[in-house]
Amino acid sequence: MRRLLALVVCSLSGCSATEPFELNFPSQDTFIRSETAEVFVVPVGDDLDACPRLLRDAALGALDPGAQTGQQNVCDFRANRVSLPDVAEGASAYVAVVQDSGGTTLLSGCAVRNVYVDDAPLVITLTPTDAYRDRFPTETPPETCTVETKCQLGC
Repeated sequence: MRRLLALVVCSLSGCSATEPFELNFPSQDTFIRSETAEVFVVPVGDDLDACPRLLRDAALGALDPGAQTGQQNVCDFRANRVSLPDVAEGASAYVAVVQDSGGTTLLSGCAVRNVYVDDAPLVITLTPTDAYRDRFPTETPPETCTVETKCQLGC
């Protein structure tokens, strides 16, 4: 009911909403090996299956976002210190790109959502890229640093 009221008020006044979100890393090791993340918001209209195309565009550096977070430390995302300002009404794709300290994209993910309609929390599930799998094959020993140590003291 509250979301419906907000939708009506925003529809009448032309406002936009800030959407809280979470990046879901596949493992502790993937988080520790990551340095920065960036989330792009791309209006998709009726194209609810836009994620595969948008992930390809992001990998090529050809994504044309409506809003974005800019590159932020992954620990800032974990601590909910990063938000997306002014998300417009309608369906949007949330495209996340996660890099290591050298700028190599290790993880990416995408979720489509309408902030004025969907009640469930926005979770962008990340998956390893080919670059991650090449650099860290399955037999790579696990990281000894913990997530807490990384974000408090650094690894």
